[in-house]
Amino acid sequence: MAFSCVPKRGYFLEFSDSAPRYEHFLGGKADVPGAFCLPCKRPLLLMAALDTRDPRLDLRIRKSGRKNRIHLPLLYCWSCGTWLSYRLNTVGGVDVLDNENRGSTCFPYEPYPRSFPGRWVRLVPVAPEIQRLIRRSNEGKLKDKVSMPEEGRQYLRPRHQLGGQAFFQQGLCLKDGCVCTLCGRNSPFLASIGNETGGGKTFYGANYLLQTIFHFCAGCQVVCGHHECD
Repeated sequence: MAFSCVPKRGYFLEFSDSAPRYEHFLGGKADVPGAFCLPCKRPLLLMAALDTRDPRLDLRIRKSGRKNRIHLPLLYCWSCGTWLSYRLNTVGGVDVLDNENRGSTCFPYEPYPRSFPGRWVRLVPVAPEIQRLIRRSNEGKLKDKVSMPEEGRQYLRPRHQLGGQAFFQQGLCLKDGCVCTLCGRNSPFLASIGNETGGGKTFYGANYLLQTIFHFCAGCQVVCGHHECD
């Protein structure tokens, strides 16, 4: 299965102390209409939001009512599932389509916040040589990562990345892809969100090898999310 992504070029999402030109951010209050988990009925967690006005993204987001949708929300539920899909609707909210519960009934730590403080992030292009390194790692072609200098190894762990080919801890999306809930076609990779929030807490305990992976089917306007860990 060929790997596809949106956008084609990869960008690391790095925290910024001031608002960048386009309003990408990690965390923040999830005030998205319809963003509720089906099994547990709790509000979905807003892990990140992408500014759809940024031409680097090429997201092809449809209009919501009379106004353009400014942000594409990346939502997840750490209480219930490893799989979530939702459609961007025409009134500015989302319609949850599928939310698989595999038996988990509690958040990863207590007290788990309803939301994390919003932090601005800027898009930093992934250098071609770094992208090649990540791709070789995902393909199992790096035989000795331990002796590799730290400047290379720092990219061989989950990070916040948009587009390109991110480092995948397990690589399930490389093997099986991600199928859109509505059309059944393979959904391109959109973003990988690591475990760092930019504050005192993490998205999921102390497991820094965990990542949440999002795909986007532009034809159906459907986002799907799942997580991978060591």
